[in-house]
Amino acid sequence: MIALVIMSRRIFTKIASLDEVGNIANSINDVFKADNVNYKKDSIIVFLNGNLSSGKTTFVRSFASLYNLNNVSSPTFGILNNYDNIIYHYDLYIVGVDKFISLGLINELDNNGIHFIEWGDGVLKAKLKEYGFLYYELKIKFKNEQTKEIKKREYIFEQ
Repeated sequence: MIALVIMSRRIFTKIASLDEVGNIANSINDVFKADNVNYKKDSIIVFLNGNLSSGKTTFVRSFASLYNLNNVSSPTFGILNNYDNIIYHYDLYIVGVDKFISLGLINELDNNGIHFIEWGDGVLKAKLKEYGFLYYELKIKFKNEQTKEIKKREYIFEQ
């Protein structure tokens, strides 16, 4: 069962299985609507924070399905996957933030759409603030880091 709490700019959710990630995607999409942001006219940036195999790409896959986008995969080796200019999915695990910036990929964030960034850090967040971007953050945590039991996964979404 999902417990959803919205406190000012924060949603806290626990899930019992990855099948419920779609409910989180729906909730976050509702936040975008409430904030009056739209991928057709805005650049929406969401940092995805979590350990390896925590479900970041699974979340993006569930979110993309809201827009009838399929074949979502991890962009680990390609850095960026673009899904019909609606969803942009970045993975900075291998290249790092400095390389992301030096390659000019930060300019992609000007494109209207929903930008999900895995493995972004404080340097990138500071850069985005400097450039006037607002962003959201989705933190995926395991209640029990030792076993990584699926039923102990927590999602925290905030701006």
